[in-house]
Amino acid sequence: MARVAREYRRGENPELDLRNLRAVLLNLRELAESDSNITEAVDEVFEAALAYQGEFAHAAKAGPDAAYHFLLLSAARMERSLAALRSVLRKAKPSARRRPGEPL
Repeated sequence: MARVAREYRRGENPELDLRNLRAVLLNLRELAESDSNITEAVDEVFEAALAYQGEFAHAAKAGPDAAYHFLLLSAARMERSLAALRSVLRKAKPSARRRPGEPL
């Protein structure tokens, strides 16, 4: 997940970055027992990532000071959502389902 987040921040291919991030987040949901807190946290991380990407469009049209402010607000939301996800994952129980690549 950290690698995907670093690649997302570089912004080389935002659409691909979002698809990769979504795949990682969905995988996290499958690795843990079903829990509405995890689902909410995963959804919030993805929504924050969408908002962060959207702010680049606003930032490009705004002056340098406004652009910086837009990006700071979105980055703060992203940090909060990632912290919330880490918190719920610490308490999560592993899923009983077999993961790809695991021995039978």
